[in-house]
Amino acid sequence: MYLHTLETLNDAQAGRVDCGLNSYRTSPVFQIDRGLADHPAFGEFAADLLRVLAVGDFEYVEPSATDDDASIEKPQAPSG
Repeated sequence: MYLHTLETLNDAQAGRVDCGLNSYRTSPVFQIDRGLADHPAFGEFAADLLRVLAVGDFEYVEPSATDDDASIEKPQAPSG
């Protein structure tokens, strides 16, 4: 699995075509805000995320015997 950093959407689309012509599969192109991409830890985070998504390494979390609905914080809807 590879992660490519390109400057334009056209470059990314052209890269996908090139990969297809050379028998490589690719994901759809997605853009990441430069401010996020420039964060020092972003590369490691993105690689970890892509590895998890590629293998589908997801698990179902079962509640423990001590969990009850009152002890679990629920997300709050935005106010306004």
